[in-house]
Amino acid sequence: MMTSCIRFVFGLSLGLALWASHGHATVVEPLSIGQLAAESNRVVRAVVDHVYTVPERGPRGEIYTRTELVIDEYIIGDGPDAITVQQLGGRLGEWTMLLSGNADFAPGAEVIVFLDYEPAKDVHYVVGLAQGMFTIDRTGDYTSLSRNLAGLSFYLAEPMPFQPGHVEHTLESLLNALSPTPPVLDGSTLRAVQ
Repeated sequence: MMTSCIRFVFGLSLGLALWASHGHATVVEPLSIGQLAAESNRVVRAVVDHVYTVPERGPRGEIYTRTELVIDEYIIGDGPDAITVQQLGGRLGEWTMLLSGNADFAPGAEVIVFLDYEPAKDVHYVVGLAQGMFTIDRTGDYTSLSRNLAGLSFYLAEPMPFQPGHVEHTLESLLNALSPTPPVLDGSTLRAVQ
């Protein structure tokens, strides 16, 4: 009797803990480099200058965050030396609007971003949410790229294996994939065909 009571209390506690610790995620289709490029009219290598909240709310009360990028290189497309990227969400006064899975722009970071440009508003949108932004790391033996995909949940037939310390792409592999020579996309590994 006591064992059943302990099991019930333990099960109830575990259930409440799991229910209370729910997370937020935006469910998206995983996009390959080729798919990101196909949906982008600009792909840039840039430095994040600054991030700010648009001071007025949108027509339905939405809040927007804008990021100013200083362009080092247009990998696909062309344009000005500095551009504005707009994302849904942000903090305006006492109001907060959150969209899980947005690209996380940190001032001073060097990034590669897949963008959709809207000329009428002169703003860019990140293609595929956080999937469309890579942070460049030049501190190791080679230049690597990483993405912060926290807040995104991918619908897959089978889960992808987690590999601690795994480098998803190098700068060279991504640039090769976007070069005029068609890349061979083999899972998450990129190889240029010669």
